[in-house]
Amino acid sequence: MGQPAIVENKPGAGGAVGAAEVARAAPDGHALLIGVTSSNAVTYSLNPKLPYQPKDLAPVLLVVSAPLTIVVGPSVQAKNLKELVALNQSLNHGSPSPSTW
Repeated sequence: MGQPAIVENKPGAGGAVGAAEVARAAPDGHALLIGVTSSNAVTYSLNPKLPYQPKDLAPVLLVVSAPLTIVVGPSVQAKNLKELVALNQSLNHGSPSPSTW
């Protein structure tokens, strides 16, 4: 970039603290956010009253792609995601399941 850079870590609220600060910054290209799905999509979908909206941020560069994988042990009777969701819904436990979303 040809100039010094100052890194300020702004943790908190699932990335929303730093994202809000960058969204409020002047659009001069000097404030950048290393955002992840939590600060750019998930946090906003859980709390749409955040002081910013994802559209307030413009993507510049993809730094990393980290696909997620669901893995189960061989004793689990589900052979695909649909069967795993159905199995989860049939269990009586305290964790959230798609049926409670």
